[in-house]
Amino acid sequence: MSKNFVVNSNPYGAVTLENVLAFEKLNRFVLPDDYRHYLLHHNGGKFSRRDFVSKSEPDVDGDVHHMLGLHQGPEHARLQEGFRLSKYYDLDEFSMSLDRYFVFADTSTGSLLLLDLKTKGVSVFQPEDVEHESSEPLRHAIHALSDSFTHFVEDLVSHNETYSSADELEEFKKTVRQARLEAGWSINDGND
Repeated sequence: MSKNFVVNSNPYGAVTLENVLAFEKLNRFVLPDDYRHYLLHHNGGKFSRRDFVSKSEPDVDGDVHHMLGLHQGPEHARLQEGFRLSKYYDLDEFSMSLDRYFVFADTSTGSLLLLDLKTKGVSVFQPEDVEHESSEPLRHAIHALSDSFTHFVEDLVSHNETYSSADELEEFKKTVRQARLEAGWSINDGND
């Protein structure tokens, strides 16, 4: 398998170390070194391989759709606007328990990719798994993927590596398309 690499570094402009440190200070956390390195060198750039599959939960999979960055580009791609998990999907009531998670990307189906600021691991938040009537509504909605941002990026695969047949890939594309339609999104058959 070839090495994963960023195909479009700094799509909305580069960021300085001073900007990253100011962002951390303002929000009272410290980003993992490997993720900070990604911001300083790629700041929202997409990877050549974008699909993930959980090693411990094979039915948990997806793709990296938008990588967030520190810039003044489109709002949907800005860390400053969207790094707090509690701001998504009416989760404000859980904000204290979610402060340890940092949204760094989304998937094409509306899931969110998270850095755990305590363990430095990467997880995926799947909103369809929130159990609103449970005493622990988020317990089954956050799925661990990797022990670090670096290992997460290294473990990403291409569509060809994820799906064992063209039929599986087409079924995945149909599922994504249906999820987008149900969410009220316009359908875009391009890569973005």
